[in-house]
Amino acid sequence: FSERSNNTRVVAGTNDLKKGGTPYFIDRFFNYDNCSTMLMHENIFNFPPNDIALIRLTTPLKFNERVQKIEFTAETVPENATLTLTGWGEMRNGTIPTKLQTINAPSIGIDRCRAIYNEILVNNGTICSLSKRGEGACMGDSGGPVTWKGKLVGIFKAVHKKG
Repeated sequence: FSERSNNTRVVAGTNDLKKGGTPYFIDRFFNYDNCSTMLMHENIFNFPPNDIALIRLTTPLKFNERVQKIEFTAETVPENATLTLTGWGEMRNGTIPTKLQTINAPSIGIDRCRAIYNEILVNNGTICSLSKRGEGACMGDSGGPVTWKGKLVGIFKAVHKKG
């Protein structure tokens, strides 16, 4: 699908929801099925494993010291690699943070991932991590970046119900 947006904005260049940054209006949302095949990664499968969309802004981002491109790598993430997850998801007490949250978590192998997250569809393109109970990604973090060695390796998708 492709859908216009009149009210949704992206704010770039800040890690604080209450101040700073430059707002950019979203022109259109694109479901990945409507994206050019040139933008498609070979590991994008059918819904639901990759229920993501791209956005087109009304004006291009202005890159500076606080707004930077990130390099994507298709390199296979090994077990026990330190992944960095970043997001605005709920805190332990259910509140939304005003500052962008970041956590490092070790990656785990696909077999262990399937054993732990058995209620979630885990395909071979999935990168899994494990954090301590009460820590890690939460509701609202979906769509956030997952990085390894400073490069984008994925987009955060799901959280285990048991915390």
